[in-house]
Amino acid sequence: MPDAVPYAELWREEISANDKAYSDQGDTQYAGGHAPATEAHFVVRSSQRVAVLTMLDTATGCTKKKTDASANASVKFCPLKIAIYEGGVVTTTAGRKGCFLELNAPFSTDPSNSTGYATYDIASRSFKIGMIVNHEPVSGCAETIAIDNQLTP
Repeated sequence: MPDAVPYAELWREEISANDKAYSDQGDTQYAGGHAPATEAHFVVRSSQRVAVLTMLDTATGCTKKKTDASANASVKFCPLKIAIYEGGVVTTTAGRKGCFLELNAPFSTDPSNSTGYATYDIASRSFKIGMIVNHEPVSGCAETIAIDNQLTP
């Protein structure tokens, strides 16, 4: 999928490590491709730069935080990166984790029941992220990330 290429590139090492973990456990069903991984992102564009907040959900890279059986949802702590694209140069974060929402079938008939959210505050140059499960905020998932303090070349 061409639209996923920039995100796959940001997560190349983690995707390879996830593939290797499956292979090392004897799981060869993904030998011709990649082991299960889900990426989610939030993109902010200006005339000079693009800021991306991206998270990667893999069985090997995430830890379970909360399960809500009534909402048929799980929240996991997963790797999170911020990438800034400016003038042909990409600057990224390293070592962060954030909350990732997994919804399991059957899904709730109420689309506001459980969701992850992200916003960007121009004045503070920061992302604000959080998670709601079964109409309640998930403790430990709301966070403000100032991009200038997080980037490493």
